[in-house]
Amino acid sequence: MTSAGMTPVTFGDVVHDGKGFRILSGDTICVELAEMLSAPRCVFSIDTDGVLDEKGAVIKLLGEGSAASFPPPRKGSTAADATGGIALKVAEALRMASSGTEVRLVSGLRPAEFSKALNGMEFQGTTVEVPRGVSSG
Repeated sequence: MTSAGMTPVTFGDVVHDGKGFRILSGDTICVELAEMLSAPRCVFSIDTDGVLDEKGAVIKLLGEGSAASFPPPRKGSTAADATGGIALKVAEALRMASSGTEVRLVSGLRPAEFSKALNGMEFQGTTVEVPRGVSSG
């Protein structure tokens, strides 16, 4: 797909893991795909302009190596999410960023911003970075 200029799109689903059924998050799938494809960039579509702090401002840079080292997101979707919600999304984004993939979170409700984020342009949203040599664990 990528050699043909296509962009993979993932979403979660219910899977059987040998013991029973569970939810497999699209965020987790995305991390695995990014590693397998050596993806230069991953864009997460969310329902806000990015990860927001307690005052509603978009956080531009998350983390210094672990999910515990950044201020936890305070605002975002209030909808129930069986796949882990924004907390899992941020944890997986940090894991992906620590392996060298540029990670961006942007509103899927703003197609122009999503396109900018996908194409590596300046955009309104959150960029997740982990300094080189720092693990997300």
